[in-house]
Amino acid sequence: MADLGFLLGGELAILQAHHGFSAAAPKAAAVGTVKSVPDPDAKEHIGGPFSLVDQTGRAVTEKSWPGKYKLVYFGFTHCDDTCPATLQKIADVLQRLAPAAAAKVVPLFITVDPARDGVMALAEYLLRFHSPALVGLTGTAAQIAAAEKTYHVYAGGKGTPESHSSYVYLMSPDDTLAQVFDQDISAADLQAGINKYVK
Repeated sequence: MADLGFLLGGELAILQAHHGFSAAAPKAAAVGTVKSVPDPDAKEHIGGPFSLVDQTGRAVTEKSWPGKYKLVYFGFTHCDDTCPATLQKIADVLQRLAPAAAAKVVPLFITVDPARDGVMALAEYLLRFHSPALVGLTGTAAQIAAAEKTYHVYAGGKGTPESHSSYVYLMSPDDTLAQVFDQDISAADLQAGINKYVK
């Protein structure tokens, strides 16, 4: 565990030095997550191009949902509690949004474990949340690594991710970052945050 803490500390230091990140002292989080909060003044550094495949096998990019807000969350299907809890929260919030607002939001779940999370695995996993709006995205290891870099997502572990940064990013239709939500945000506050931007 000491080695893991050393490595994570180094990762956060690199992010701070090169991308304008600021990281407060880590607080307790659900198992399998690492916290690193983007600096609000460095919003332009978050998000950008990606080329992935959705859970139906369709090739997609960040431009595949023109005019839509994207609610982007990185995780993996073998995550014990954080990922399913966050995805369920997102699904619940989408149901609570006014229909006109909900129609403008596309929730994207991007795996950090492409070796195990192929198209079929994502399709089966997303069924448990009973939300047809959820879109699962996977790709090659290189494609996923590129998407992680674009969003400054940390995913670590030997062979399979044992930890990952866990934030929900609200991206505007022009692919700029509107808001970053902590995984611990309540459903009510997440809904209120989305409603600030999506009318």
